Amino acid sequence: MSTATRSLGRVAVATFVAVLLVGLVTAANNGGTPPNDDEALIDLQVFDVGAHTPLVGSYERFGGNQPGPLLFVLLAAPYRIIGEGPAGLGVGAVLLTAACVAGCVVIAVRRGGLLLGVWTGLLLGVLLLARGADLLTSPWEPNVLLTAIALLVFLVWEYACGTDGTLPLAAATATLLAQSWVGSAIFVAALGGLAFGIALTRIVRHRRAPAPRAPGTFRTLILTGVVLGVLWLPPVVEQFTRDPGNLTELASIRHEAGPSLGIRDGYRALALEFGFDAPWLTGKIPTPPFSPTVALDEGSGVPVALIVFVAAALVAARRKARAANWLNVVVAITVLAALVSRALVFGDLFVWIAEPDRVVGMLCWYAAGYSLVASSSL
Repeated sequence: MSTATRSLGRVAVATFVAVLLVGLVTAANNGGTPPNDDEALIDLQVFDVGAHTPLVGSYERFGGNQPGPLLFVLLAAPYRIIGEGPAGLGVGAVLLTAACVAGCVVIAVRRGGLLLGVWTGLLLGVLLLARGADLLTSPWEPNVLLTAIALLVFLVWEYACGTDGTLPLAAATATLLAQSWVGSAIFVAALGGLAFGIALTRIVRHRRAPAPRAPGTFRTLILTGVVLGVLWLPPVVEQFTRDPGNLTELASIRHEAGPSLGIRDGYRALALEFGFDAPWLTGKIPTPPFSPTVALDEGSGVPVALIVFVAAALVAARRKARAANWLNVVVAITVLAALVSRALVFGDLFVWIAEPDRVVGMLCWYAAGYSLVASSSL
């Protein structure tokens, strides 16, 4: 094992343990807290894993269920080991969050050394702790999957930089998000489309001028296909053994829904995360009095994070900082995906629907910082 590999392993373990300790202390303090309705339903479905394993995810408020049960499967092991109920679910949620944060930090260290790893851990720590340490133990999808969105961005970035082995991991992370939370579907589609486009480009280049790495690329694509096939088997089985299938029900919701939020209000919602008082920094998404919906008129008006991100991206492009340029492409696509996702929201924009926007705001500052450091070192 090389020195670099051992160093990355130590970084991963240290990050995982740090998040785990914070989460476990919180879980111990909240061990007797009764779950809310959503968490109680997740408890019941995790309990069924191994006996009557669910083929779909949590209920969806407009009808049907979330597409797949992967989140329940991941939470099942700590649930059985620690104990059935809120404590076991809380530890499972902490483990999942810690694993995602550790993955982001490891990729950051690979791309920019220890300084970037610290920058990554710092921003993710602010993102998580600003919301409240107690939410680290929540298995509810809008709480437990935020760091999975960040991890998907990092994995696609690492794949774009040339590490083929991250593609199956990206596929598994994308599957977790897509199956567990339809609100993340556009993020998954956009980032998955980018990764697929990169893979096709590499295949075309190989056909024109065979390269030594091409066999590895093909093996990675085959492994990725296997991962997707296995992980998507439960919802596919449900779709063809039930009439109508859950995926059919989810598709029908879009056709029966009323008008969507639209680009203008979608941007106003997203822009809340671009100011100095962004919810990802302060913790609380603004709401009108006595309402759980997002207050779209509470933004600062100046999208500071977006301006800094674009300026830093231009500097990196001019300096031809390859890794920074790829990061900026991935983050830009994530921002656009968030905008489209908000614009397509129908019904009220509840605060939990806007939770992924926290990650988008954080990523703008993250990419800007990396771009400036990478450009200055050239």
